[in-house]
Amino acid sequence: MSETHKLRPSTPYAAAKAACDHLVQSMVNTFELDAVIVRPFNTYGPGQNENTYAAVIPKMIKTILNGETPQITGDGTQTRDFNYVTDVVDAAILAGERGKLGEVYNICSGKETSINDIVGTIASVMGLDEIEVNYIDKRPGDVMRHRGDGSKAAVELGWKPRTSMEDGLKETIEWYKRSIKTKGNK
Repeated sequence: MSETHKLRPSTPYAAAKAACDHLVQSMVNTFELDAVIVRPFNTYGPGQNENTYAAVIPKMIKTILNGETPQITGDGTQTRDFNYVTDVVDAAILAGERGKLGEVYNICSGKETSINDIVGTIASVMGLDEIEVNYIDKRPGDVMRHRGDGSKAAVELGWKPRTSMEDGLKETIEWYKRSIKTKGNK
């Protein structure tokens, strides 16, 4: 998906994101607001709330750390374009410094990773050979494939992600381990 990909939201969450893009663009057009639009794809990292609708990575990490069986909605073949939080922050800063007025920039890795692969990678990083998963009904409106085109951010902002999925997951898992240990000591 490039920045010109047609906005056709299938969930209230996606509709709210699209509405915000339109609102910012209208403010740029009407009042010459000095703004750019960044579209971060599937950001993950330490501190992310595991109870949110779209936060599959922290949900899986916390579930596995608690010794529970992870649940995957649908068959797990749906893909997302995951990006580590510090990379996303770096991109947003560059967009603010170098971005062109009113332009849209995808902040993405350009790589599709299935939910099944994410769970497998989390298990691997945690030193687990195999992990049992429960598959449950697909969520209404769930998108099957998500992969962004980050070439515009690369060319105009000089940005590309630096953190590998494995390194980002290691940092995130370590944060959750410390967080759970701290909460348990209170």
